[in-house]
Amino acid sequence: MRFDGKKGMTCFKTLTIAGSDCSGGAGIQADIKTMSALGCYAASVVTAVTAQNTLGVSAIEPVSPPMVAAQIRAVMDDLRPDAVKVGMVADAATVDAVAETLLLYKVKHLVVDPVMVATTGGRLMRPDALDAFCRQLLPQATLLTPNLPEAEMLPGRPSPPAPRLPATAHQGRPSGRHREDRPALCGRSAGGRIHRPCRRHAPHPWHGLHTLECHHGMVGPWIVARRGRRCGQRLCHAGPADRSRLGSGPGTGPREPFLRPRKTYHAMTPVQFITHHNARFSYLEGAVQALLGGCRWIQLRMKEASDEEFLEVGRQLVPLCRAHGARLTVDDRAHLVAPLGADGVHLGRDDMPPDEARRLLGPHALIGGTANTFTDIGRLCTLGVNYIGCGPFRFTATKQRLSPLLGLDGYRRLTARMRASGMHVPLVAIGGITLADIPALMAAGVDGIAVSGAVLGAEHPAEEMRRMVHGTICCRHNQNT
Repeated sequence: MRFDGKKGMTCFKTLTIAGSDCSGGAGIQADIKTMSALGCYAASVVTAVTAQNTLGVSAIEPVSPPMVAAQIRAVMDDLRPDAVKVGMVADAATVDAVAETLLLYKVKHLVVDPVMVATTGGRLMRPDALDAFCRQLLPQATLLTPNLPEAEMLPGRPSPPAPRLPATAHQGRPSGRHREDRPALCGRSAGGRIHRPCRRHAPHPWHGLHTLECHHGMVGPWIVARRGRRCGQRLCHAGPADRSRLGSGPGTGPREPFLRPRKTYHAMTPVQFITHHNARFSYLEGAVQALLGGCRWIQLRMKEASDEEFLEVGRQLVPLCRAHGARLTVDDRAHLVAPLGADGVHLGRDDMPPDEARRLLGPHALIGGTANTFTDIGRLCTLGVNYIGCGPFRFTATKQRLSPLLGLDGYRRLTARMRASGMHVPLVAIGGITLADIPALMAAGVDGIAVSGAVLGAEHPAEEMRRMVHGTICCRHNQNT
């Protein structure tokens, strides 16, 4: 867990994801200085470049979401930070890129600072990003640290009441005053002991999060995930174990140097939408509904179409996926990946072998394969696929020549054998999956789901897609806590 830079010298590895402040007073620059002063090794991911100083913000230039995701992957695949802090994310596409990429790496300690408005008054988060921020990023947070104006902007959070004095004797008297715009998470009593929030308010509408009241009577918008010790367990007086919680828990013992090469796979979102058409939607219209619902991985499947028809739809879909920060893979037709500018291909058992597709498309292409048995999974792992579409879960009318149904027991057996054999390729469940199936499937050990008919068959497809994405992310988050 600690990086041994020199003999006898250890430090925590941290990552800050934020905007760049050219004046050095905030953002990446301030985070790095703070982390370094606390003895941490600080890595950084730049989400935007700002021109600002003490007089105001004059210009903001966002970094493209794919570049933001690529920076995160580069750091996570190498350093494996012990804690991550997220600051300025200016737009919805960047929020999605950050949230979805972090989710893949199962970040244990995530601090989220909703940087919405600069100290000088300049707006740093676009209005359309707020919904994505609350839906995608907040469920992963260990700690949320807004100031009071930012807390009032968060949906479902009432305006905090005015500061008040401690109500109980054991809370102690604060030594010094808190900033009015940012209540302290913890402080020191007159006796010098560290105090922490201990009185819980009503559950917050966000999944798995609660608001806490500060010890000194200052009601702050601090939101802590359920992974920490609960109120009522004498959290108010933090001892040495509490001060070192960052380094506690499973998998936090001595680890090899962070420069050791690791086998990596493409960062993927946990929900894939496979196109099809029905009486209401064409292939393209169905994909648009999925994108509007927050899906960031589209597989273009048009089994009966000619290459010309496929290219016509694909050329319209590619810019839509790029605008939403989504990946686009094509079904079967590896020779059309390059003409379309798609991200990769999904190959069935009777299609082109994955290793041949790799030689054709190059090392950076996203290549998936179809499996129904553990033998299939082993073969695909040896051929170098990035993920495996495994199914069917149950009968589906969108696919012909179905393999034997797996059901929940089938996925449990396969994932258990994969773990026992040291196979770490992501497994995506497919075949007749509905919203109600997601908790059980994720509990069975799969890494993601592929959906189609359940979305386009819903009364409001975009909303159904949104519920599926949110449900999958929440289930994965709960499993990691």
